[in-house]
Amino acid sequence: MTPHILSIVVGIVLLGVILHYVWLLICPKCYSFSIEELRKTLLSSKEKHKTVTSTDGEQEKIRYIINKYEIAYRCKRCKHTWIRKDKELKKQ
Repeated sequence: MTPHILSIVVGIVLLGVILHYVWLLICPKCYSFSIEELRKTLLSSKEKHKTVTSTDGEQEKIRYIINKYEIAYRCKRCKHTWIRKDKELKKQ
């Protein structure tokens, strides 16, 4: 692959990631960015462990928590309401 084609491919991937996150921040009815979070409800919380190896070869057990939420939003412009589910990772 030439550097020019590679830069085009990387640009398209980055554009896709950016559009994905922008899509999460707009009203699905009128496409306005004026949204407000009404409530955030914790659906579940799970504790997990993972063993990782550091650069010096030592193994360490890392504890983390996965929280799943249901978030309700309302558009300030058209008053449309919708719900989105989200995950959050917390390292302990």
